[in-house]
Amino acid sequence: MSKLQKMASLCILIVLGLSISHQAPGPVAAVAPQQPMSPGSWSQAFAGPIKNDAGYTPLRPVEWNGTLYAGIISTAVNTYDSGVGYWNGQQWLKLDGVSGQVDSLAVHQNRLYVAGRLTLGAKNISLAAWDGQFWTAIAYPFSTINIFQLLSHDNQLYVGGYSEQVAGQASGLLFRWDGTQWHRAAEGIFGAVLTMLSRPDGLYLGGSFILNGEKTGLLHWNGSQWGRVGAGVYGNVIDLEWANNQLYVSGKFTSTVQPPIKNIATWNGTNWNPIGRGISDSIHSMAFIDGELYALAKSNNFHLLHWDTTQWNTLSNFSPANFYISWQRYPDAVLLNYNQTLYAFGPLASNQALPNSTQYTQVDSVMRWNGERWESPTPNGIAAYKAVITTAGEDLYAASDRMYWGTASSTLAHLNFNNQWQSLIASGNQSSIYNVAALQKYQQSLFSIYNGQLYQAGSNTWDQVSNAYVKSLAQANNLLYVAGDFEQFNGVNAHNLVTWNGTQWQALNTPVTFNEVTVVEADANFVYISDGSQLARWNGTQWTTLATNVVNIGEIEPSADGVYIAGTFSSVAGVSAPKIAYWNGTTWSSLASVLDGGISDLEMGVDGLYVAGGFRGLTNGIVSPGILRWDGSAWHGLAGGVQHDLTSGQQGGVIQLAPTPTRMLMYGYFNWVGNQYESAMIAAWEYGNAPLIRAKADYAITYRPQPVTVNVLANDWSDQPSQLQLVSVTPSSNGTAVISGTQLVYTPATEFQGTATLTYTVRDPLNAVTATAQLRVQVWNHFPTLVDQERQVRPFVETVLDPLSGLVDLNGDLLTITHASVVSGSVTIVNNQVRYMPPNQQYFGDMLTYTVSDGHGGQQTARIKLLSTESSVIVVNDNASTYRPQAVSIDVLANDWAVNNAPLQLVSVSSPAHGTATISGNQLHYQPSPSFQGVVSVQYTVRNMSYGTTASGVVQINILNHVPTVAPLTLTVAPNSTTLIDGLAQANDLNGDPLTITSASVNRGSVQVMNNQLRYSAPNSTPFTATITYSVDDGYGGVVQGTISINNARYQLFLPYTSK
Repeated sequence: MSKLQKMASLCILIVLGLSISHQAPGPVAAVAPQQPMSPGSWSQAFAGPIKNDAGYTPLRPVEWNGTLYAGIISTAVNTYDSGVGYWNGQQWLKLDGVSGQVDSLAVHQNRLYVAGRLTLGAKNISLAAWDGQFWTAIAYPFSTINIFQLLSHDNQLYVGGYSEQVAGQASGLLFRWDGTQWHRAAEGIFGAVLTMLSRPDGLYLGGSFILNGEKTGLLHWNGSQWGRVGAGVYGNVIDLEWANNQLYVSGKFTSTVQPPIKNIATWNGTNWNPIGRGISDSIHSMAFIDGELYALAKSNNFHLLHWDTTQWNTLSNFSPANFYISWQRYPDAVLLNYNQTLYAFGPLASNQALPNSTQYTQVDSVMRWNGERWESPTPNGIAAYKAVITTAGEDLYAASDRMYWGTASSTLAHLNFNNQWQSLIASGNQSSIYNVAALQKYQQSLFSIYNGQLYQAGSNTWDQVSNAYVKSLAQANNLLYVAGDFEQFNGVNAHNLVTWNGTQWQALNTPVTFNEVTVVEADANFVYISDGSQLARWNGTQWTTLATNVVNIGEIEPSADGVYIAGTFSSVAGVSAPKIAYWNGTTWSSLASVLDGGISDLEMGVDGLYVAGGFRGLTNGIVSPGILRWDGSAWHGLAGGVQHDLTSGQQGGVIQLAPTPTRMLMYGYFNWVGNQYESAMIAAWEYGNAPLIRAKADYAITYRPQPVTVNVLANDWSDQPSQLQLVSVTPSSNGTAVISGTQLVYTPATEFQGTATLTYTVRDPLNAVTATAQLRVQVWNHFPTLVDQERQVRPFVETVLDPLSGLVDLNGDLLTITHASVVSGSVTIVNNQVRYMPPNQQYFGDMLTYTVSDGHGGQQTARIKLLSTESSVIVVNDNASTYRPQAVSIDVLANDWAVNNAPLQLVSVSSPAHGTATISGNQLHYQPSPSFQGVVSVQYTVRNMSYGTTASGVVQINILNHVPTVAPLTLTVAPNSTTLIDGLAQANDLNGDPLTITSASVNRGSVQVMNNQLRYSAPNSTPFTATITYSVDDGYGGVVQGTISINNARYQLFLPYTSK
């Protein structure tokens, strides 16, 4: 039921409340304790349409077993949460376990693979697989600077990107996973992979590439070799689709073929064909719905285009969505056909007017095309600065100054049992409607308080009923009760309270001690009123005062046998009752425990009293932010309560409650419920007891045979989290597991590697309930990373190579070279080293390939490029100079030499003692320290790009001080006058140093240096001429002489000096 006080600021609610430490009297039952027939649960129907405010934003989804999966990111301000999520038909939910930024997903061998910068079991990983129940990390790491593309092709998993490096292997743009190890799949090709497509005739790569020295945006692998497709496309290929027995290609590209193609085209296996005249904007994504082609184009904004078989038509335009995240992977927005419906995902926003209406839809980041406009798949969450709610049967009504949801905005709306909103009074019709305070449905009419006055809902407007000052509404006994601060209401003399029977207003005068009524509530038996400090009851005949001198009564709620009140009080009628009290018809009593925040509403549900507010829960007890239930003898949380977001720890608050026969609806400042479901400002709790404990699966990764410690309770939940206990763990046949406080310590068996599954039990001792979950520990065999190398060796003599030098195996396994081979020389393995004999010639190049094993399945192959010492590079030292603090770029390679004029590359520079040295465009770039002058030495290393050999040189850089300059000055002054001259006005210093006049002299008259100026006194004679000579110093050894020529006159020239 609606009350004015429910609309107080939530920030105030959170800090309300008194700290009460004494023991409260025993509670009095409000209702007979009930045992719900089913467990209580939060509705998942109220995710909001605007993900920029809160909620999960899905990125580039894929479909697996009929369900959409995607990398998801929470975009709420000042929060960040990311991982893998799925669409459950009502909203996006996050899968527990893997967290981090997801670049790509792909279905491979009936598992969902995810690539990105991820974390599982407190370990950073690049790739993980989900089997529908548990995660498995793939052991081999990728380079973290990459952006990944995943694809399953020919029963192999491909990972594309740019400059990838897997397990230390040489970089490349495409790798292939055969289930055991990684293989380079596109050697000799340079560029970046933006999209991939698997077809029976091979693998297609879209992006930007160089193949055999030629640029192209599209490559094809036919099973044996890579090649360009047709005459090639020039630019970036962003999306590939197969339809109508041909390949559709889109992006930002052109081609030399005729007729010309531009940004979108088809390849039929023989020829390129344009689609119309192409599209001038880049095409980020394509999708087919019922055989029809849709394209997502991007200029400054995105545009949805449709090909009608003869021309392109623009169906809608998007505005950019300003998310608080970085959309790293290109393309950032995509189209998707899901169940023959078109969806769009990305940094998009759409506001589209509904035809013949003042209403419009608003949606961002994920949207569904209904054939005419975009709509949100999650339209039911709301956005409202202030709203009030009430119920009639299973129907909810909401009034607001302006309330938005996915398809409309209004000042009065109806929500049916199927969670569908309908606008009853559209927003924008009445600018004077503001400060909504209460809402009641009486008979077939809806009444609300706006601006402190009573309004009744008309056909599409709010109609003012009275100008009396109204504060609260209630309805019962087929009467509407209106309370406030008035002595007359619509011509009826009435002291603060009137009733409406559908025909006429009648006074129900309150006791004379009531100067106003701030809260009115009624049930079938009684009417209750309060002015904030008193509570009175009307029994149909007379008023009875139940309490006086109470500090701030804010809420009243009748029960079957009495009445509850709530406020900021600490006692009622001498009975200690912090914030909430109960009258059983005879005496006052408190409820067990104390809430740790303010109370905003009370409502009776079918299973007890629901209490809403800005609290976290009970002091030193149940944690259920914003909402609690009292069953007549004990408190219950509602499965975690409400949250502002899931990452910052900021709790949410409930402002108002509205019960139905099956659920308790609530409005407030929150975006999530139960720590797991999005619910934007509106939520529904299906009646029943909440689970008291919930245990989630845990993950850990370790290297054989190292132990690992896991705080398994960290992600488990209880409404009294401080009470959780870890009580048992099942034995493991692959190691030992012991309990250490709230943690499990698992030590794998010495030779075990694989996945150990441990089942542990968590207990809530206060409620004597337990739950079980699994800890999955991946025990990896560590293998050190082998890196391809280059070595110079002498001709005609044997060289001993030690590839294992410096390698560390974390398992402590003995590493063994099991195989070695070369192309042109000979090689043998002796004492775990490689003995190499080069071919019998002075100049040679050779390739040594060797394999290392740890005896436990760990094995890698690497290569050493061997070059004769004469295949070298000669470096000549360099000299350079610059003025402090100006940087200088030095072409140190200009005087260096390589055999056969092989290209040289500047690969490293040392850190100088003063300033910084970097590589820029194959030149050494030096930036001196601001105050340093002198000589510094920088060592640099040059690489022969053809042979891989290196050499080092030194460049000596002389950092000079630029001496300041002073332009001569001529002045005319009067005899016997004194003049202040700014001698630095004509001075300039390229270093930007502060300049000082250190001395001055003159041949006639006198001159003094005062405050870095010259004070010149002219002789008392005429005519005369004089020359002032002065010294200017920059403080770094730079000194220059300035001169000023003085002529006499009968007047004084004021510029550029000052005369006295």
